Amino acid sequence: MDKILRHAREHGEIFEALSFFNKAASVAEGKKALDSLPGINRLFSRDIANHLRFEESRIFSLVLNNGGLKDKCIIRALQHEHIDILEKIDEFKELFAGGSFAPEDKQRAKGLVELSREIINMMLTHSRKEDRELFPVFKRLGYSLEGKEKA
Repeated sequence: MDKILRHAREHGEIFEALSFFNKAASVAEGKKALDSLPGINRLFSRDIANHLRFEESRIFSLVLNNGGLKDKCIIRALQHEHIDILEKIDEFKELFAGGSFAPEDKQRAKGLVELSREIINMMLTHSRKEDRELFPVFKRLGYSLEGKEKA
């Protein structure tokens, strides 16, 4: 399967996973919220980070090399969002790696849950913006989701 098509599908899968974690985090309390943190850490550290790197190298570069000023402004705004998201993920990973989730460490656990919600909300907003602004530019420039130029 073509990498750009796979990326489009991953976009939907990541969006679904984030939506699920967002709903789970909003109802989870105490131990339930803590139980979801390792999965959230994997989602942030592996899936989202790889997804953002792919966008930077394959999707954004096509628009930056072939788009107009307005298109490039959209990409630059999205790149800034990537930086903000990755900084928050680094903060999450550092806090996550900082020790156990012992009952006496409630402040750390609470911080992780709050930070995960913040990252999830950032990603959901970012994904919607890409769907609304980036993909139409990508198509207008003559690229299909399969990554081939139109004839």
